[in-house]
Amino acid sequence: MKKVYLIVSSIVFGSLAFGQVNQTFMNEGKYGKPSINTEKVTKTTFTASTKAGGDIIYSQNFSGGTLGNMTTSGLDAAVWMNDLDGSNGQYAGTGTANTTAIDNLDAANGFAILDADKHTTDNPAHIDGYDAQLVSPTIDMTGRPGALLNFYCKYRYWGPYYQYPTVQVSTDNFITSFEFQIDKPGVRTNGTATTYEVSLNLSQYLATATNKSNFKFRISTNNLVLYYMEVDDIKLVETHPYDLKMSDMWLEDINIGYKEHTDIPTSIATGQMLTVQSHLVNKGHSIPTNTAIVVSVFNSTGTQVYTETGGTLSNSFALIDDTITFITALDLGTLAVDTYTIKTDVNISQVDAETDNDTLRRTMNRTAFDLGQRNYDLTRSTKSIGRYYGTDPSSDPMVVGNVMYIPNDITLHGLELTIGNGAYYSTTAGTEIIVKLYQMDYTTGGLDFTTQHVDMNDDKFFIITPAMIPALNGYNNVVLNLHESTSNPGGMDLLGGNYYYVAISHPGGADTHLAYGANSRDDDYSSHYSGSDAAVFYSLGSQIHTRMNFDPQLLIDASVKTIENNDLSIGNLFPNPTNGKTTINYCLTNSTTVTVKVVDVTGKIVYSSNEGTHNNGSHKLNIDASAFTNGVYYVTVSTDETQVTKKMIKN
Repeated sequence: MKKVYLIVSSIVFGSLAFGQVNQTFMNEGKYGKPSINTEKVTKTTFTASTKAGGDIIYSQNFSGGTLGNMTTSGLDAAVWMNDLDGSNGQYAGTGTANTTAIDNLDAANGFAILDADKHTTDNPAHIDGYDAQLVSPTIDMTGRPGALLNFYCKYRYWGPYYQYPTVQVSTDNFITSFEFQIDKPGVRTNGTATTYEVSLNLSQYLATATNKSNFKFRISTNNLVLYYMEVDDIKLVETHPYDLKMSDMWLEDINIGYKEHTDIPTSIATGQMLTVQSHLVNKGHSIPTNTAIVVSVFNSTGTQVYTETGGTLSNSFALIDDTITFITALDLGTLAVDTYTIKTDVNISQVDAETDNDTLRRTMNRTAFDLGQRNYDLTRSTKSIGRYYGTDPSSDPMVVGNVMYIPNDITLHGLELTIGNGAYYSTTAGTEIIVKLYQMDYTTGGLDFTTQHVDMNDDKFFIITPAMIPALNGYNNVVLNLHESTSNPGGMDLLGGNYYYVAISHPGGADTHLAYGANSRDDDYSSHYSGSDAAVFYSLGSQIHTRMNFDPQLLIDASVKTIENNDLSIGNLFPNPTNGKTTINYCLTNSTTVTVKVVDVTGKIVYSSNEGTHNNGSHKLNIDASAFTNGVYYVTVSTDETQVTKKMIKN
């Protein structure tokens, strides 16, 4: 059978076991055994009639205890059936308590199910995959410029990342067909897709199809190794001439790197222009013109502080899906520290048939010191890539974190980690976690994902205390002060123009667990992990909640705790305030290397010097601040063992 493929979605799967590589894929196949066309020819034909956009051409809600006028095909065709309560196999419940049933308004009247789990004792169900299709009657599409195929779907699968359910459409009884991929983003091995709506625009296919009076569609398991698949409330709907839907939006061009930050600190914001990207779906049968997005920015009081219209399409709707990217003229450094709502509306020259799906909003924080990527508009959940569903008494070792872009030189003083504690994924006190820093190298590393992660060997060590662990089903945002590391304390100097992967390493072991907060999606693939195979990195698939912290106050907080017990004592700066040079007197108890660094209130390094090795005794150093901008600065004197920070004012 000849197939033409259309990608409806592409996804990174985050594995629950470390042996599986997470990848982005495009139409991978073959899918095991070949598909055989065994469908029965139905006598029912739905004939064409005059209909307007939005009118229903064909529908099936599986009421009455049967599959209605739909038939089945494939080697496992008999497994498709009508159902009321969901999967009834060895891995599912039964009756009203069964949570596997599809969840949509018409589900109580019945739905179609391929209950693989019920029909086999394999573990997992039917390891060779299921070859089974749910086939429509013949539908006369003569004279119709376009149509949407809509239905609800739910499935649970066990199989490789490259397998997924599909929809195929044909006008020659599937001798040739056009195929749509209909997997749900974020579903992983042994994971269950929540009920989701599939909406496929068939207009491009119908525009060139012949013999449209013999149109059929079929929903296929595509040899997917699964436990069950459920379908309900199928509708084939006439398209409007123009109907755009904004299905997603991001606060950066996610196609060019890990730059979508939703927490943007003052030290990085200046010179960074607000960029908005939206995913658009053409649900009409004509291509709109002058497509643009209107970007509006509102502060925490609801006051609009900025608006601008523009944007560039990636393919001008040569495909049904398109993205529009708009680099606005808004310098994020001009925004005050606050929480902002970024609202995006799509505009076209024509009349859009449905305007209630033309707008999306995202939350962005202009922070004083925090840089992060979490999606504040998605639900947060508790996860742990090192532990399988909380049923294993041991956790695997893991390194998990986020890649973030650093535009200018700056010192990292802390890392905020959202620690979770759930019924499945828990956190254990008394175990050590390590903050690790990697620089991403896209030159020597090339396309090899693992070797792109270059370990900077600047590890910081912390113990999980009971105070860090939240109550059951809660979360704690814990700031790990790098200057309070139990070994190798101190900040991490980051060079501008680079991507850095800052991660949490947890050793795992018996009754030794770490759970973290995360979003279920990571659209720019910035969250990475490695496991027991520590030399190999993968995309995580979910967005772990960490934030870089550039607050110099963390250094001062650590200095206050350690100054009395280390080899360095320091006097006051004089003069302070100063409009030129200032002098620091300090005393060493041992011979050691001395360095000095000055940062501004944003954490940006404005001066640094290696003073060399000094013997024990009293010393002094001079700093020329005459070229500094007036304001507050922090001067840090460091030895091999410790560091002390003092505030300096330039006037």
